[in-house]
Amino acid sequence: MQAQAEDALVQEDAQKRPLGQKKAKQALKRGGGEACMEALDKMWTKKEAFDREKEKKKEERYLASLEL
Repeated sequence: MQAQAEDALVQEDAQKRPLGQKKAKQALKRGGGEACMEALDKMWTKKEAFDREKEKKKEERYLASLEL
């Protein structure tokens, strides 16, 4: 009877434990297409925002040089 209770606890712990590294990598590979597209979209929006700021600063420097 005690052995059954211990087995039940072991099974509960197994279900509550986080995924192992191998299983986590496999899950990423399976869902990788969508996750990669989201990551690329996020990176692209950051790049575009950075480029706008960079262009704005460049334009300000240009206008400042014309004033001199």
